[in-house]
Amino acid sequence: MATPQPFDVETGEGLPETPEDRGPLKPIAETTPRERIAGIVAGCAVGTAVAAIIVEQSAIVFVAGILSAIIGPYAYYQQ
Repeated sequence: MATPQPFDVETGEGLPETPEDRGPLKPIAETTPRERIAGIVAGCAVGTAVAAIIVEQSAIVFVAGILSAIIGPYAYYQQ
């Protein structure tokens, strides 16, 4: 036994109205402003890490600089 439907498909009575066309689809931006800001911050993190490594040239600064240079782009990737 078929379930009753609120409209008759065969006769077309009571069919829902077709939605209006909204025009052509607009292209989506590749990056949002927040993503761009996150990329700039990541670039600054790498730049300051490299600058600290060049200026200080000690083991702890070298390790911290390498970790900072890795975490900045990783945070951008996660964004």
